Amino acid sequence: MYRKTVSILVVSREILEGSVVDRNAAFMANRIDGLGYRVMSIQVVDRAEAEMVAAIRQAIEQQPTYLIITGGIGPS
Repeated sequence: MYRKTVSILVVSREILEGSVVDRNAAFMANRIDGLGYRVMSIQVVDRAEAEMVAAIRQAIEQQPTYLIITGGIGPS
């Protein structure tokens, strides 16, 4: 039984366009699971503030132990 949970939020226009394949989320989920944590969700959102805020709120409503936010550092 999992006691700690994790939600992963990936910020990336490139993944949504299909120009980049997301391998990082799968890598993180595998490692997190190996540590005994349960990954509750993995969500990809655009680099738009309103979308990111909405996704963060939605993730927090799930009450994960940890929320990991990654991506969003590519060219605009």
